[in-house]
Amino acid sequence: MILFWSRKINSIFLMQANISPNPNFAKKLGLFGFILSKMKILQPLLLCFLLHEIVYFGRCIPFWVADFIPFLQKYNL
Repeated sequence: MILFWSRKINSIFLMQANISPNPNFAKKLGLFGFILSKMKILQPLLLCFLLHEIVYFGRCIPFWVADFIPFLQKYNL
């Protein structure tokens, strides 16, 4: 089963390479999403994981920004 998907992914990447030899990040991401749409269980799992990581690390951004504001330096823990 894994061999089947690796061949399928390689063939799709080879087709993409013929169309655009140097794809940018957005094209690679779109192609990866197209491949994942064929594997129905991986797409929601990956989306759920990415959303979790964005929320988990995103909550630290205001505190990280506050560390660079000189007025707030006296409130560091």
